[in-house]
Amino acid sequence: MRQVLDFAEVEPNVARDRRVKLPARMREEPEPPDADHVVAMLARLTARWRLAFVTAEQTGMRVGEIASVAWRDVDVAGSRFRMRARETKSRRGKWVPVPAWLMDEVEASCPLEDRLPDRHVFQRVDEAGLRNAMLRACRTARIPVYSPHDLRHRRITIWHHAGVPIREVQERVGHSRASITLDVYSHVMPVSEVPEDELRALIRRDGEVPVRSRA
Repeated sequence: MRQVLDFAEVEPNVARDRRVKLPARMREEPEPPDADHVVAMLARLTARWRLAFVTAEQTGMRVGEIASVAWRDVDVAGSRFRMRARETKSRRGKWVPVPAWLMDEVEASCPLEDRLPDRHVFQRVDEAGLRNAMLRACRTARIPVYSPHDLRHRRITIWHHAGVPIREVQERVGHSRASITLDVYSHVMPVSEVPEDELRALIRRDGEVPVRSRA
């Protein structure tokens, strides 16, 4: 409004009066999926999507990063992905740690001779597809609809409540400032992990996965 009135050369510009107070912005509290909902979603995905979604959930990577990572950027020995500056929201390069067991699954997804530098790690996976697949999975599972970004909230929340230093979390997820990590993610409710062996089983299944029973 200030800029519009400036452009219209309105004097005085009432929108710039210090007495004008804007209403407080109420930001909705993020509610990332808990373990039961993560498993329910994965159970309704086809094999094409599961490894990508588990990687997003375990690393906190953005959907654009998941879709863009290529084999030239996979450091198997170091168990990490290299994200180039042009592929990150902050336009800063970073290394993304990957759990060793998950790197084993990533390796198993592609024969060594087929790992060409420009070949995407997650084949036939793009940003729109990831979002649509998650939407359909949530609806089929009859759970609240989540977005892939909620998996990022989930992972940062788990790290935060596990005592991982904020500076380290900031580096892992590529936030430009530690205050972003604290202000946006640190207040989210605690969520529980899905056991590693259960995630492995979900990745490796070809058909539909049985729904996880609640304790």
